[in-house]
Amino acid sequence: MPSADREVQLWRADLDVSPAQLRRLIGYLSAEELTRAARLRRERDRRRWTAARGWLRRLLGAELGVPAATVALRVAASGKPSVPGLCFSLSHSGTLALIAVSHEHEVGVDVEAVTADRPVPERFLCAAERTAVDGAADRSRAALQCWVGKEAYVKGTGEGIDDRIRELDMSPLVASRPATLPDGWSVWPIEVGPGYMGALAVGWRGSGDIRPPRVRPVSSHPRLAGATRRATVARAVGGV
Repeated sequence: MPSADREVQLWRADLDVSPAQLRRLIGYLSAEELTRAARLRRERDRRRWTAARGWLRRLLGAELGVPAATVALRVAASGKPSVPGLCFSLSHSGTLALIAVSHEHEVGVDVEAVTADRPVPERFLCAAERTAVDGAADRSRAALQCWVGKEAYVKGTGEGIDDRIRELDMSPLVASRPATLPDGWSVWPIEVGPGYMGALAVGWRGSGDIRPPRVRPVSSHPRLAGATRRATVARAVGGV
């Protein structure tokens, strides 16, 4: 079974960055993005939103071969962001961001911190999902896995969340299997780390089954790793 690594990349980024690193990430953002960040009420949320957007720009810039600050991010009427020549999706929750990138296929990704105060609106679950949730050892985690799968799908398609989301059957994700949808999209449960649950949706145009890509730290991207090492050395030399 071929891997999707070459066609879809999946990256994770830590959002609780140092003040020096946050300043560098802020430097990549547009004026509109800085305005959006400033509207967030809590400082922690502003820092994490800014870090997520900055990491996204660094990654897209590395993939496109352009400076991060010049990446031409656009937002469709549906709210789905895009950039010419590349498909991508960003999700962040808590201290973690998850970014999917592909030069071939439309993608959607979602990550959620697993917390006791995060109820899943079960009215959005279809009959097959409710059956899978009722039979799971951890009912709340199973319901959240279905919900995360639905979120990843609608982020990929740009359709948004409405009553039609109930018709999406993500019950296979509860058993750690991919969900294959009639429109050609596939959705996988993704292991992103303790305390988090993730899902990746791909508008797969190939034939046959594929494995989902590995989740890798964004700092290990071939075009970012060198810059990360140089910044680390500079901080050590400068005592920052």
